[in-house]
Amino acid sequence: MRLLQIGLVLVLVGAVLWSWTANTSGTISPPHSLGTLTLKSQVVGPEAVAQVSELHGKKLPIQDAFVARYTGAQGALTAWVSLSASESEAADLLQRMLEGIRAGNRMFTGLTQEQLKGRDVYRVYGQGQSHYFYRSGVRVVWLAIEAGDGPALLKAALDSPL
Repeated sequence: MRLLQIGLVLVLVGAVLWSWTANTSGTISPPHSLGTLTLKSQVVGPEAVAQVSELHGKKLPIQDAFVARYTGAQGALTAWVSLSASESEAADLLQRMLEGIRAGNRMFTGLTQEQLKGRDVYRVYGQGQSHYFYRSGVRVVWLAIEAGDGPALLKAALDSPL
């Protein structure tokens, strides 16, 4: 009887943890703020998926996406976030992005990598902006820092539910 109770508790705890971390709806939306920056505009759903795919010049294997612009006294950034069906698909997408940049992408230069908050975070420069990108579970996040302190804005993004 005691083992049955322990087993039931473990199943319930597992279900609660799964519900906190799983995205059962298959959709994502941007948070209303990143640190001191506030959400000013957003594109979500199929339109965002189309915009993200257009940037890559092909249809991507992603389930959902959003594009969100944030502004505030600390600066301004645009977040491009995609949702993959699995962590391995998100990792593959990130790997393809890295391969494209390493192959001599003329839009982005100066690729660097660092470990922040348990994630591999990559930085490039292009179009007059600093860009950071990383994978967070089943999501791939690309931040275009338009103004402000890039490292501080990156920290705010890493601390957020992007």
